[in-house]
Amino acid sequence: MTESSKTKRLILSASSRASEGSPREWNNAQLDELEACACPGCGSCAGMFTANSMNCMSEAVGLALPGNGTIPAVHAARIRLAKIAGMKVMELWRKNIKPRDIATPAAFKNAMARIWPWDAPRIPSCTFGDRP
Repeated sequence: MTESSKTKRLILSASSRASEGSPREWNNAQLDELEACACPGCGSCAGMFTANSMNCMSEAVGLALPGNGTIPAVHAARIRLAKIAGMKVMELWRKNIKPRDIATPAAFKNAMARIWPWDAPRIPSCTFGDRP
């Protein structure tokens, strides 16, 4: 398989392939290829599943910095983000800004509006005010 064809594969393609038949029907080469495309390294879940979607929700609410839900665990950008997040926490502490000042009902409404289109199946039903 060429590098360009590998880059065109998405985790959803792997999920679709997995649903097409029992893994027992696949040979080892097919399973190895699927694994290499779907999860190319440590901490690199390419799917928008529970952990990534909760991190993205935290970003949308304002409790996490951009990239928190999408930077793979082993990338240098993850370490840079952690350092910046620590500096931001100290800045907020000095300004006496608490999580409840950020995570307001309006912030949650905004987060739901931003995340709902791509992650609706994983978001629990919530009630905001008079809306079910």
